[in-house]
Amino acid sequence: MKTSATRLFQRAALIAVLSALALTSRVYASSVSGPVVSLTKNQSGAAAEFSFSGPIVFKAFYLSNPDRLVLDAQGAFFEKLNETIDVNSEHIKTIRIAQNSRDPEIARVVFDLKHYVKLDIATDSATGKATVKEPSAGSGIPFPEMSVKNLKDSVELRFDFNRDATHTRWSTDNPPKHVFDFPGYAPASGPVEKIVGEGIVKAVRISRKDAVTDAARVVIDTLLPAEVKIEKEKSGHALILRVMQPSVYGRVVTIDPGHGGKDPGAQYDGVDEKDIVLDISMRLKEILSAAGAKIVMTRETDIFIPLEERSAISNRAGAELFLSVHANALPNHEKKQHVRGAMALYYSDTTKDFAKAVYDEMENALGCGGLGTVERKKLAVLRNTKAKAIIAELGFMTHHSDFELLKDDIFRENAARGLYNGIEKQLGGRGAMLAALELSPQMVAHKGRGAPAVATRAPDEIFYTAAGNVLVEPKSGKAPAGQAELLREFLEQWELREEGLTHEMDDHLSENRAVPARGVVKSQPASMPNVKGEYLKQTQ
Repeated sequence: MKTSATRLFQRAALIAVLSALALTSRVYASSVSGPVVSLTKNQSGAAAEFSFSGPIVFKAFYLSNPDRLVLDAQGAFFEKLNETIDVNSEHIKTIRIAQNSRDPEIARVVFDLKHYVKLDIATDSATGKATVKEPSAGSGIPFPEMSVKNLKDSVELRFDFNRDATHTRWSTDNPPKHVFDFPGYAPASGPVEKIVGEGIVKAVRISRKDAVTDAARVVIDTLLPAEVKIEKEKSGHALILRVMQPSVYGRVVTIDPGHGGKDPGAQYDGVDEKDIVLDISMRLKEILSAAGAKIVMTRETDIFIPLEERSAISNRAGAELFLSVHANALPNHEKKQHVRGAMALYYSDTTKDFAKAVYDEMENALGCGGLGTVERKKLAVLRNTKAKAIIAELGFMTHHSDFELLKDDIFRENAARGLYNGIEKQLGGRGAMLAALELSPQMVAHKGRGAPAVATRAPDEIFYTAAGNVLVEPKSGKAPAGQAELLREFLEQWELREEGLTHEMDDHLSENRAVPARGVVKSQPASMPNVKGEYLKQTQ
């Protein structure tokens, strides 16, 4: 049984608890309550008004990671305990209200920001009212100055912020540009354009995003699609936009448009190979120049350049790569419609990788199949050029679909892009690969791939030389049966300067064809109507 002393103690404790609860209720009942929130959103931005039932001491401060504004109402009791209001305006995600402390009483309002921005705050402690507004356009934080540094592999754009800055980005390939928006910032002055003119970086423009948005916009204009890396310093808040230069930047590359002048190259249906390859080569020059490469052209007009001079031009310039551009031809092609598309010729294993890089990108850009890469030991421009040298055959003029494509303007542009991509890949592939343009429906119909052709050489394989005067087995140098005498005379008096060769030819020329007279000449094999061969030049 409980003693009387125990009962007295329990009664006293109960009275004390009830007294404390009554005191607390009187204190809370006498506190300032609120806030009542009024939220408006319009073209000028979002604004929130907070009304308390009596005088309040306000305190505002910013916090980061994540960015937010805190507004404390000291001496207020928030009866709902907590509430979240979705805002989703330009700068504000949500507003959260909660009772932060009971002793002392503090009701806390938190603005969750999409990025750091200085909001407009107005308070009246006597009436217990506070208004928080998004800044109007033009009142953003001054955007930092930009510094530009040209480096070996990139252009560095540096912005020294005084705190971490958030941004959004997007880009386009046509026209090529990268766009960065920095909310809450405004250019210190009006729009600024800085001409960089280094490699693929054309200019940088800094301005306000638009008339009603408080955001600074940085636009990087490039001559070609480019990669832009974003870097932040480990210490401080500097932001670096690094525009990567392509691997061809600053490298010396020779472009050799085949034939020219009195040498038309292959001719078919009134079209000369020399004109097709010059047009594609000039397009390639434009792309490579935009990428900052140092271009050496063996010809830029319709002139004849001897083969040995083409190599000499490249050698004098100290070129790293040499690309000779050609179109192919095949006698009696109507019997071999599966043979079509691109082809790359190389001199030795030291240039095989270059041939493969270019061939793969040509096939990808042109989309009409091909014959792969083939080693050629007797081609003068490959043999005599110190740079890594290859010949790119873009398609067959004697194949109906290839011929129609070779005449098409968009196909030629894609050919130049494929050649550029191959060169860029060979040199490191740091730059963006150029996408092929879309062909017209009529040209798409010509892209159907033929059956794969074997690009390896059998011991008895026969090749048609450019002059159209003799067939030579490439490994042994022997002529087909019945042409030994013709070959002997040919080798005594002439040096084969270039093979305009096609793949896997088994057509034989007449045995009684005479070796041409001395000098630079052209001939038209009887088995190739409408197709003219290339040239031989006397070396004596």
